[in-house]
Amino acid sequence: MPAGKTTAAQMTVPDICADVAQAKFKGALILGTLAIDDDTLEGKPNDSVNFPK
Repeated sequence: MPAGKTTAAQMTVPDICADVAQAKFKGALILGTLAIDDDTLEGKPNDSVNFPK
């Protein structure tokens, strides 16, 4: 790993690498296809959260 300041040229662009990463891991995720997106606990605008003391 290079020492010093990190520049934009050294960083990975996720938009470009997303297809490569997806192709690499396709088939490796077994439970990902079985998972259900549960959005029943999503908040709505102006909701507040109260934490017990």
